[in-house]
Amino acid sequence: MRFILTFGQRYRTERHPVFEDADPDGYVEIEAPSYDHARMIANDRTGGAWAFLYQRHALAMDAAGAGNHWEDDFPLGQLAIWGTDDGTDDDDG
Repeated sequence: MRFILTFGQRYRTERHPVFEDADPDGYVEIEAPSYDHARMIANDRTGGAWAFLYQRHALAMDAAGAGNHWEDDFPLGQLAIWGTDDGTDDDDG
């Protein structure tokens, strides 16, 4: 399963205590077998300093079932990919 992790507005002006690339205009994609596992990865990689964790497919549809362009809300796009598939992570920070 794929999840989207976002960061709060405070990281627009303050440095994140753990993940230096954190920015409210970007997101991290997490690949994990469950929401609980994704949350564990998020907490481990950010020290618990994050805003929201969404299941990616839930963001892809609006209430009417039509495509939603949620990526437009994140002009910096994907900041990193974290996951458990092969035990490795991909990020620049």
